[in-house]
Amino acid sequence: MLVIFKRFFAAILAFILTLFGFVPPSDPPPSELPLRMAPSLEVVLIAENLPEQRMRAAQLTTSWMYIDENGMGRGINGDAPHPLQLRDYGEITLQLESESAEFELLFSDDYPPQSVSVQRWDTKYIGAEDMSALWNGEPVEVNENKIQVNDDGCDYIYEVYARWTENNPMGSGSSHYAFRMDSAG
Repeated sequence: MLVIFKRFFAAILAFILTLFGFVPPSDPPPSELPLRMAPSLEVVLIAENLPEQRMRAAQLTTSWMYIDENGMGRGINGDAPHPLQLRDYGEITLQLESESAEFELLFSDDYPPQSVSVQRWDTKYIGAEDMSALWNGEPVEVNENKIQVNDDGCDYIYEVYARWTENNPMGSGSSHYAFRMDSAG
């Protein structure tokens, strides 16, 4: 009898609350929460007397953490192949048609990374059987998110590693990006 009374009381209470417009709060399922990703990277090739070229770099391995609207910690981890093991560079290739130029690295959000490092490999190592080539990238100097490039006759694959700290309201973490530069020579 007590069980029947509890069910009846719960049904009456739910009816009254619904009648007065009260809808109990509910958290949206995780699949409906907006997903925040690490910023994307646009690379701009600036060369004297030439129109600038822009392209979006391929986003590779990423680890990103943030606090959602409900105060819950969320994280995204994604793995990707090494830049020399990418299958297609078609959409991430810039043509260097000048003896010297610079790449400007533009990240998609208003919070620039706290650190950026860049390395590159000659494209002759694409698909190399010798795995040691993967770890022997040439460091490239980065100043204020700009890279100086000179046409030395080689084509290069560039890898950009960016890191954001906890002070970024969009989240924190790190991401690797890749793009290709083809020489005019």
